[in-house]
Order: sequence, then C-alpha cells, then structure tokens
Amino acid sequence: MAVDRSLIGSPAAYAADESLSRREHELWTSQRARREVAWQVAERVLLLVAMSAVLNVVLALIRTVRMLRDACLSAGDRAEVVAALNRQIGLALEAYRATRPPPEDLAKLEAVAGAPPDQLPTPLPTARP
Repeated sequence: MAVDRSLIGSPAAYAADESLSRREHELWTSQRARREVAWQVAERVLLLVAMSAVLNVVLALIRTVRMLRDACLSAGDRAEVVAALNRQIGLALEAYRATRPPPEDLAKLEAVAGAPPDQLPTPLPTARP
C-alpha cells in the first residue's frame, strides 16, 4: 500500500523557473549547464528550508522570553527586567522582519509575541517600605 503525499501535508509553494524552456538545447548538450541549473534549484529550495528553520528558532526564543517576562510580571517589582525582556522580544521581531519573511510567517511570529513592543505589558509599580 502506497502512502499518499497528502498524508504529510501539502507541498510548499514553489515557483517554476520558466526560463529553462528557452535553454532546452543548452541543457541537453551541456553537463555544465545542467549542473549549474541543479545547484540553482538546490539553493532556492534550501533557502526555503533555512527560512523555515529560522522561524522556528525565533518562535522558540520569543516563547521563552515571554515565559520569563510573565514570571517577572507575576512576581511584581521587576520593572527593569520586564522592560529589558520586552526590548528583546522587539529586537527579535525586528531582526526577523529584516529577512523579509512571507506575511503568514510574520503574522505567526507577531501572534506569539503578543503585542507590538511598545504595547507589551509592564508591571505595576509597587510601593517600597
């Protein structure tokens, strides 16, 4: 019994290189040209995989920082620490945006972050005895 491809999910969107049909004769006659094209395809595919890995790492980072920040918020009297953790979340978002990710990946990351850095929660000041 063959396992259907759909069991592991739909394939990632991949734009075909339409310029290859114009190079058909060259590709039939030149092993060098075929290798160059193969390496270019590998680079495009691996770049997609690498970006997916980056997203997962940044998601894990932001989840961890949020967990620490939430613990500090519940402990109270940690305004400086909470502010620093909020900055770290903001920096992680900013760095990921600089990679020009797909909008759906950026939306996923922003949802995990919870709010824009300037709107992240801060602890209420507590009176010191």
